[in-house]
Amino acid sequence: MEQVDPQHCYIKEEEEDLQPHHIKEEAEEHSITHEQPEDYPVIVVIVKSEDDKDKSESSSSQHVTTEADGGTQADNLLAPLSDSDDTTSRSPDTTDDVFKAKTCHTDNTHWRCSHCDKTFNDRSNLKRHLRNHTGEKPFVCSVCGKGFIQKGELKIHTRTHTGEKPFSCSVCGLAFVRNQCLKRHMIIHTGEKAFSCSVCGISFVRNHDLKTHMRIHTGEKPFMCSVCGKRFSQKVHLTAHARIHTGEKPFSCSVCGKGFVLNQSLKKHMRTHTGDKPFSCSICYKSFCERTALVRHMRTHTGEKPFTCSVCDKSFLRNPDLKIHMRRHTGEKPYACSICSKSFCDQTPLVRHMRTHTGEKPFSCSVCGLSFVRNECLKTHMRIHTGEKVWSCSVCHERFSYKYQINNHNCSVGTSSTK
Repeated sequence: MEQVDPQHCYIKEEEEDLQPHHIKEEAEEHSITHEQPEDYPVIVVIVKSEDDKDKSESSSSQHVTTEADGGTQADNLLAPLSDSDDTTSRSPDTTDDVFKAKTCHTDNTHWRCSHCDKTFNDRSNLKRHLRNHTGEKPFVCSVCGKGFIQKGELKIHTRTHTGEKPFSCSVCGLAFVRNQCLKRHMIIHTGEKAFSCSVCGISFVRNHDLKTHMRIHTGEKPFMCSVCGKRFSQKVHLTAHARIHTGEKPFSCSVCGKGFVLNQSLKKHMRTHTGDKPFSCSICYKSFCERTALVRHMRTHTGEKPFTCSVCDKSFLRNPDLKIHMRRHTGEKPYACSICSKSFCDQTPLVRHMRTHTGEKPFSCSVCGLSFVRNECLKTHMRIHTGEKVWSCSVCHERFSYKYQINNHNCSVGTSSTK
């Protein structure tokens, strides 16, 4: 076997050590690039200091290697990102999704998204970020099949199935699925509302709520329905509106099975089964299931009719009533019977009309069992059993159960009547 001179080996190692620093790193990087996974091809970019620039101008042996082409000249492949930095990027003809910029003098590694130019210190963070662009949702719930971008989001979602609420309020004991929800809840106890509207001065717990509120003043409606083009100021309103087109009613009553577009509507409906009426009138103490119903009721005491017709000046307690009234002026009848094509200006008369075709009489007397098409007819019928007299002569104050009775009433003083 041939003997190797130890002194010769020492000299060879010394020659390798004398190799310029930036050339050595480039050789190392050349081997690194071929070890990257195939699903994310990368370009390795050398960022040089000012001293290295001068040295590299005289060198013709430096190359940048890619998985796509096996290695090309750096000057032909890479172009500066801007005039003010030394970082180089890929050429327009490359289709790599990820960039890796490595500085020789700091050894800092950065991964750059080709869609939005956001940079990451860790390649796994970039991989997760790219799913926002690709729409990939690799983490799927085994119960309902819903997909998620990150594993942590799936973990939080599973708590909706298990009922687990690991984050509890130290004051009132209320538990939450997310820690962020607990933090927002704690503001209820502290009373802090750090975000104030610059226009009307109203304050909010969250900055997100303030931004949403500002659209009231600006009139901005960034969320548009792709079917009918109607715009909304909040995404939740668009989501609810879209269900009108799809017919989806994801919130169902556990008692009667009736479906609802909004969860809030289901909660209101449940009060019809429980009998809960949390909103009471401060004047007559009548209670209501909904706050809006109480607001409307209060107008019967105040006489307020805030919604006025611009044509005939007739006023209404509710805005929906005004809208229906306006159709009498315009002649619009958007609700048509699917059987006889008769049209109506309001949905309620259409529902009643449909019963003439189906024969349905949903309102039944609890005493004699007689059924009626309209609830108003049932109420009138019930006076036979109760003896209630709702009509009164304004002259002699005699009372009657039905309007026709007071119309036939021959009062010697007059014929006025009130209900």
